[in-house]
Amino acid sequence: MRRLNIDELPPVLADIMGSKKIIVAATGSQRRTYQPLIEALGIKDITWMKPKKVTFSLVKEDTFLIAGFDNPLCDMLLGGSKVSEDGIRLKVFRNPYNPEKRILLLHAKNKTEAQAVSRKISHYGKYSELAFNNGRNTYKGIAPAKNGIPVLSRTSPSILKPGDGKTIEDILPELMKSRIVFVGENHDRFAHHMNQLKIIRKMHKAGAKIGVGMEMFQKPYQKFVDDYLAGKIDEAKFLRQTDYYNKWRFDYNLYKPIVDFLKENNIPLIALNIDGDITRKTARKGIDNLSKNEKEQLPDQLDFSNELYRADLHKVFEIHTNEHNLKNFNQFFQAQTLWDETMADSAAKFLADNPNSKLVILAGNGHVRHGYGIPQRLYRRVKEPYTVIVQDEEIEDGIADFVLTTTKLEGEKSPKLGVMVEEKEESLVVNDVVEKGPAGKSGLQKKDIITQVSGHPIKTLADLKIALFFTKIGDKISIQILRDGKSLDKEVKLTDPPRFSPHLKK
Repeated sequence: MRRLNIDELPPVLADIMGSKKIIVAATGSQRRTYQPLIEALGIKDITWMKPKKVTFSLVKEDTFLIAGFDNPLCDMLLGGSKVSEDGIRLKVFRNPYNPEKRILLLHAKNKTEAQAVSRKISHYGKYSELAFNNGRNTYKGIAPAKNGIPVLSRTSPSILKPGDGKTIEDILPELMKSRIVFVGENHDRFAHHMNQLKIIRKMHKAGAKIGVGMEMFQKPYQKFVDDYLAGKIDEAKFLRQTDYYNKWRFDYNLYKPIVDFLKENNIPLIALNIDGDITRKTARKGIDNLSKNEKEQLPDQLDFSNELYRADLHKVFEIHTNEHNLKNFNQFFQAQTLWDETMADSAAKFLADNPNSKLVILAGNGHVRHGYGIPQRLYRRVKEPYTVIVQDEEIEDGIADFVLTTTKLEGEKSPKLGVMVEEKEESLVVNDVVEKGPAGKSGLQKKDIITQVSGHPIKTLADLKIALFFTKIGDKISIQILRDGKSLDKEVKLTDPPRFSPHLKK
């Protein structure tokens, strides 16, 4: 007989009772309340620990019991939970950092309720969630588990009849019913951004008071986003002060039509994302190694309990682990969760501050498909109806409310010089040149230091990208370089360069 894998078994109370040891996160007053029930679990090695002392690294190693739905660990691991009105309420979760371990979330109204249940709790080992009042069981449930070995079968095909497809105009009434509309994207697809703009424009024209939240901008730079929309700073300063090309890096021409429309129509743009330096550090070192200041920028609630989300991210991790020098999946999982929870938190704050507004959220398909990225995390906070749209994804059950299919659309692009560069000591050094590219034809060489482009000082790659953003294919621009300590001026005609090697940046 085949033995079931760990993910084919639902997390149940018997897993907790069968543990050799357990760490209980509880305050001193909680210990007095919960102790009778916890001791009734029959675990010999019980370590009591104050919630503030618990680290993510520690959670990975052991089976944990979180005392109280109002326990800060409930917020930081399971996304928070409304305090139960039951005498006793408990729920068993798989440990998100170690699938072989479990987490028991337990809430007791008082010591009397705990004592009443302690005498019978051992009879309920096969359940994942239980509720009691005055010692009487009022609810019992078993969490779903992954199916075993699939039986090969032929699924019914999805049939789409040409000409029967809906348009954005057709689904607009459905969108207008929701307070929140998520529109996914592949970041480098201009057609996707044009669809996003069309949805925003249609909702605005239909009379909806809307804000637009964008993954591409990060919370610390909201002031500069607001200043640009209000006309207080120009576009170049906006790109510099939001650190756009360091933090996001995709050609701003992809998003410019959307931002221009928001600016022209006084529509708020909400910078949804967490500071990228925090997620990068988390992905490599984990939340425990963030500084006090960095931890203060995290949202109040983090939910690591969604197993489908975790499994989806594991596939992404396996694809990108070498590309981004990522070595630890749990740290990558933490970083992605911070990313989605922060965007959900930023959106929730806008909705709370603007009770009469709808919100359109623009983010990568991976953050919205199946709902377990941003959508469910935002719903947990605001309980508002939402609609999810993804673009050019495979059509499968539950992926979204609508899937848009597009054809390739070429938009405006910033010209490229055809060089690979490296930032060194506040200067931009040329490491390689495409011989037949604009820079190569104009005589730029390895080890040249680019100091100016059309009179704009250049010290970083972002400076170069901003300077090129304000040019067009066919323009002739002046580039000032340092070569062997001497200043030289080069005239460069911007043309479509030959295809780059993957490592070339600009």
